[in-house]
Amino acid sequence: ALYCVKPGKGGITYFSNNKQSYVDLTDEKKQLVDKIISVVRFNPDREDTFYKLSPNDLEYSVFTGDFEREKGEPTEYGEFEKPLVNRHRRNGDRALYFCYPVIEDLKTTDGSKFEKKELWDFLLKYMFQEKYVYRHEWSEGDLIFNDQWNGLHRRTEVDSSEERFLYRVVFDLSLCQF
Repeated sequence: ALYCVKPGKGGITYFSNNKQSYVDLTDEKKQLVDKIISVVRFNPDREDTFYKLSPNDLEYSVFTGDFEREKGEPTEYGEFEKPLVNRHRRNGDRALYFCYPVIEDLKTTDGSKFEKKELWDFLLKYMFQEKYVYRHEWSEGDLIFNDQWNGLHRRTEVDSSEERFLYRVVFDLSLCQF
């Protein structure tokens, strides 16, 4: 959940509906993406990402899927694999999980060949179409709930001459009954 105390200037937040983008795929594309694994790495030297998480960051477990570890207990830092098609932990709904700023590679679960660049380019263009993205300009008092299992979000740069202040609340999934 995000709550805006002071919006500042700039910093528009975009929320993508990755569940609907998966639902709308052709059967042929679904057959392909269902067997794709993303190789994820929080590479601190990578210039095209702002993700600089380490295993000590609580948010790191969201990306690795390692929700069972104790808070503050470090895990091995490095690459991990994550399905391109995410299954919601509560209802099993499928959604594309193409967090491209941290994906280093794509591969198939069965070793079959596919055109990586073609799939990458397709996903970038397809998933972030206007019909799958909600654009939000913040006003004081705005409150947005976002299900990170079925979507992604990002923001544009905020004007540094204006103060912006939002609260972000992340619910501890280990407390939920799934």
